[in-house]
Amino acid sequence: MTHSSENESTEISFEEAYRKLEQTVEELGGGGLSLERATVLYEEGMKLVQVCNQRLSAAELRVTQLKDSYSSPPDVLPDDNDQNC
Repeated sequence: MTHSSENESTEISFEEAYRKLEQTVEELGGGGLSLERATVLYEEGMKLVQVCNQRLSAAELRVTQLKDSYSSPPDVLPDDNDQNC
């Protein structure tokens, strides 16, 4: 797994971050790593988890905003003449 800079990790998609996280977990789970390598992988994994959580939170907020904007009635006051119908 290649090391990525912090800027790259904040600009990658959820899918890419998740794929890299899966690879990191796989490598950590395989065992046989030095303490230093395992620590580096763990740190990278935690950064990827943070990126995934940020992407999910942003998507959830966007869906909520869209849902609210389509479910709320328009902000139009009835005309006085409409009440006499």
